[in-house]
Amino acid sequence: MSNDPSPERRRAPRIHRQESVSIQLLLPCLERPDAPRVVTCETADISPHGLRLLLSEPVEPERILDLCIELDDDPQRFLLTAETRWCRRNDRLSCYEVGLFIHDSEGTDYREWFERVSTADGSTE
Repeated sequence: MSNDPSPERRRAPRIHRQESVSIQLLLPCLERPDAPRVVTCETADISPHGLRLLLSEPVEPERILDLCIELDDDPQRFLLTAETRWCRRNDRLSCYEVGLFIHDSEGTDYREWFERVSTADGSTE
């Protein structure tokens, strides 16, 4: 697990927003080893190409995750696929910060997400 994100590679500015996110982790849970586990967390910031999440547990880099994001000011739920780029412990917040890159994957809401976040002004109504 990387302790620090690599040098700045963003293609779009970050928008600091706290939004609810459900992540499907494809790790077995003890009760049902064949079932994926869903973890609820929140964003620290978003962009058209990525997210920074605050999680209670670490996630290793290069992990593919399914996300369901519901923005406070938009009734649409966005189903996305993302890859973890880095993970680091945030002792001040008692959580893990996880950087994700959103993939333009078939069967996801990537195009709608990209348009919605590209036109956002960073405010939460």
